[in-house]
Amino acid sequence: VNSRRGADLMRTVLTVLLLAAAGGQCCTIVAVGRKASADGSVMVSHSEDAEGAGDPRPRRIPAKDHKHGEERVVYATDVSYPKNPRKLGTIPQVSHTYAYLQTTYGMMNEKQLIMGESTASSISPIDAVKASDKGGTAIFGIQSLSEVALERCATARCAVKLMGELAEKYGYYQDEGTPTGEALAVGDTKDIYLFHVLPDSTGKSAVWGAALVPEDHVAVIANMFTIRVMDLKKDDQFLASKNIESEAILSGRWKKGEPLDFTKIFSAGEYGRKYYAGRRVWRGFSILAPASNLPAEYNDLRLDATYPPW
Repeated sequence: VNSRRGADLMRTVLTVLLLAAAGGQCCTIVAVGRKASADGSVMVSHSEDAEGAGDPRPRRIPAKDHKHGEERVVYATDVSYPKNPRKLGTIPQVSHTYAYLQTTYGMMNEKQLIMGESTASSISPIDAVKASDKGGTAIFGIQSLSEVALERCATARCAVKLMGELAEKYGYYQDEGTPTGEALAVGDTKDIYLFHVLPDSTGKSAVWGAALVPEDHVAVIANMFTIRVMDLKKDDQFLASKNIESEAILSGRWKKGEPLDFTKIFSAGEYGRKYYAGRRVWRGFSILAPASNLPAEYNDLRLDATYPPW
């Protein structure tokens, strides 16, 4: 293994993130599979803007043993400084939680499980679903989902399943005035999963999907869903909420028997303006995989699938 090549790749990933950050308020994820890196490392990186109001300072949450019957408090998403905790509900606690690093969102735990986050648009209207202390029933936002997964999971697959199941059971909401989808890249020492989530049509649950990134590929997420056709029969590669097909039908964008394209069905496209997401994805791929020769121009990023998820 050529360690210099590994260092060169990391510098390239950082260059992509710096170029993305230079574009203004935006969050960009770059994820690299272990066979796409020179030294066999899985890499997940994340530029964070938090709309200019975040607190990016790393904090270490220690590992802890818990008594039988304890409850784990779930707080509202809060990216401000100083924080103003709002309790939304509780879930049963587990016997032991891992140590992890937290910034604006959960970052990485002692098992080398790591996450990157990027807010995305979705078909759920902004502010349609409320947190439990704002007149709704949902208690989970992406901040708490990521933290609970890092507390309880050692693998990326465990993390995406747990986050999805919690969002389904307890409800998922987004911050006020914010596009309602969230996208994560979740990596461990071997695998990377892409995870997308949005509120369901009832406001009491969630729609989510997860896809395994091939180990010799890279993925770029830039404030828009990227998972495309999901073959749910291949459950070693794709995971999804129990309601994904019924919610797809309710959207009016899908019929039984058609390819289940997560982005085409559940995304509302680029938010803000054209090129807001697509140009960052194109630039990331053009630097990391120049032989791909992907076009810089496109029509409708949601409908045309101009760029692959990896």
